[in-house]
Amino acid sequence: MKICLISPVNPRNTPYTRDTKAGPALGLLRLKYWIESRTEHEVDVIHSDVENPYINYSKYDYVGIGSYYPTMKYDLKLGAWIKKTFDVTLIYGGINPTFLPSEYLTTGDIVVRYEGEKALERILEERITEGVVDGPYLSESEWREATFNLPYESAPWKKIWEFNRRRYGVGPAVRLVTISGCRRGCVFCSSTNFIKKIRFLSSDELAALCDRVARFLPPNGIIILQGDDELYGRARRRFFDLYERGYRFPRPVSIQTEVKRIDEETAHVLKELGVFEVCLGVESFSENILREYEKKATVEDNERALDILLRYGFRIYANIILNGLGIYSTKEDVEYTLKRIEYWKRKGKGKIVFGINKEVIPLPGSKYWSILQSKDEVKVK
Repeated sequence: MKICLISPVNPRNTPYTRDTKAGPALGLLRLKYWIESRTEHEVDVIHSDVENPYINYSKYDYVGIGSYYPTMKYDLKLGAWIKKTFDVTLIYGGINPTFLPSEYLTTGDIVVRYEGEKALERILEERITEGVVDGPYLSESEWREATFNLPYESAPWKKIWEFNRRRYGVGPAVRLVTISGCRRGCVFCSSTNFIKKIRFLSSDELAALCDRVARFLPPNGIIILQGDDELYGRARRRFFDLYERGYRFPRPVSIQTEVKRIDEETAHVLKELGVFEVCLGVESFSENILREYEKKATVEDNERALDILLRYGFRIYANIILNGLGIYSTKEDVEYTLKRIEYWKRKGKGKIVFGINKEVIPLPGSKYWSILQSKDEVKVK
């Protein structure tokens, strides 16, 4: 059997998607490794950020499309065209189809919910042609195997780097998956309900993977560790292990974490390892807005983390949700947050970039989505 997997179709024409830099379909590449290492089936991957998904699919038995909420209508449009034009079984998968399966079954034959590796293997082996297939989670050892052996080298990196250079003026970067799952439980995000197990690469695997991608990354390139919280729980210990061994990252590294993970010791270790940028979900400088979004961090935590990171010379990217839900917050909370943003910009002297979203977009599967649906205040687009 032959299957082609397609990443979400992002036209970059909305506030939520236009600043999303091009990247490889890492999740689909992991599916490719899983299927081809365990079966005789063949898997091709289209990275639709830089590759045309409107091609001839007549040689395939199955076509799978990954989808998330902001690209939903474009993914459904592509799927409808494929079904109309070719005699294939169409599969949708990803976070959005997991929580909105009926919407995707309007054009697709199969929806895979949750993790896709074992579900896709079952579909191909049993030649399933319709319905909803729930994917059992990979064990930690299975996840590590599939993630570490993900065929990074096969991604169209040169096309990705050129796209991002032209559109965003940034240099080459390679994104790595080293941790899966998130326990932060933000009310607007569905990640917590999609991947319910925290799994991460070991210290040795993390170092080996960074060394491996550095071989094809240009000298001016950076490595981005793209997990929701690279310093979560026991995963934090990986960085300390590597530091104590004398390991240093082969390229400058950007990581994402939560403000409460930042302390003096952690900042020192990250800086010595070669981390140059830390991305944080600050969200607000208003306790009322943080309370509305059920953030575990306080304003004091946010400001303490920013202060520590600045003193150690990191570049900081801080996400902000400007407006609250109006439960406890007022316009004074928004005005105060704007004042604190200006304060930190002055103090940071170019070292802090704030990514400001005027309001939150509730994602299917999130607590906020469920609340709005119960009030009939949200519609599937």
